[in-house]
Amino acid sequence: MEMYDNENTVQKSFDIDFLPEELLQAQWAEFIELKKIITEVYNRNRRPIVSGACYIDNERTRLKQEGFYSKMRMTIITDKADSFTATKERFWPQRFTQEKLYDYLPFVSKENMSFMLPGSYRFAMQVRIKKKD
Repeated sequence: MEMYDNENTVQKSFDIDFLPEELLQAQWAEFIELKKIITEVYNRNRRPIVSGACYIDNERTRLKQEGFYSKMRMTIITDKADSFTATKERFWPQRFTQEKLYDYLPFVSKENMSFMLPGSYRFAMQVRIKKKD
């Protein structure tokens, strides 16, 4: 049986009061490892780091994500209170504001981060991180 095949898990998997401590710790461990990788690349790289795309955290983007996943016949298991849209089929794209990215990457000074909005659709942004001069 797959993790999200259980309706109880679908309903409660993002409820902090429901998750056992070991799962919360596992989620934090994954975030810490990701931040370590970003830090390592940042410290080693002589050129700017450019993200492929980061979804912008706002209502319009959430609705676009939910609409897309629904068209793909996926089951949305999060709601508007979440800063990500998760599906039963294991998609979990995070949305960010500029402030959340500053908080997520505290080792990068704000003046070394820039944000670009590719195209006119305004639901994703590229993040450019340059090395300290």
